[in-house]
Amino acid sequence: PIQNIGAYGVEAKDCIEEVIYIDIEDKDTYVIDNTECQFDYRDSIFKHELKDKIIITDVVFRLSKKADFKLDYGIIQQELYKRGIDNPNISEISNTIRRIRDSKLPDPKNIGNAGSFFKNPIITKAKYLELKKKFPKIISYKTKDDKIKIASGWMIDYLGWKGKEHHGAAVHTEQALVLTNKNNASGKAIQELAAMIQEDIMKHFDIELEAEVNIL
Repeated sequence: PIQNIGAYGVEAKDCIEEVIYIDIEDKDTYVIDNTECQFDYRDSIFKHELKDKIIITDVVFRLSKKADFKLDYGIIQQELYKRGIDNPNISEISNTIRRIRDSKLPDPKNIGNAGSFFKNPIITKAKYLELKKKFPKIISYKTKDDKIKIASGWMIDYLGWKGKEHHGAAVHTEQALVLTNKNNASGKAIQELAAMIQEDIMKHFDIELEAEVNIL
């Protein structure tokens, strides 16, 4: 719940009913509901007002017995079509998404990484229309509040960062959102690589690229 993790059109907040935590200072246990968690895209109250002040002990999820598949996000539908699946069940969708992710994301057992390093920025429709004129192939998704989410991976890839290295840190060759520790990179090297990418995105797209990871 801290980061409101999500992928392929679904976020943790869609299913979380309550979060139970212990306050580090007074040692009491508290329960807050979904609204009080102040969930947003890769964000929550736990990254702000309650950061470093609590220990989450339990999360209560409310799941629906009725399937509500999100198949129009990314290439899920395309992959199902390739396998001749017209009316997929939960297992088939789950297996398809795992195959997609395995093909794009490096296994941390083999190469150090923290998954997606950057957030997908959310911009106004007016800003998006400006970018669309300059970059017709830019990948985007509509949000519920009538704004537009831009695919950071596409922007990073467009600027040629895939596969580039900096003192042992590198941009993954299959998924530009992922920074890897390819050759004993220091934390400083990874942060420097991230900063160079952020600067390049700002220069060409006038968008501030935020880190999704927590940097300690």
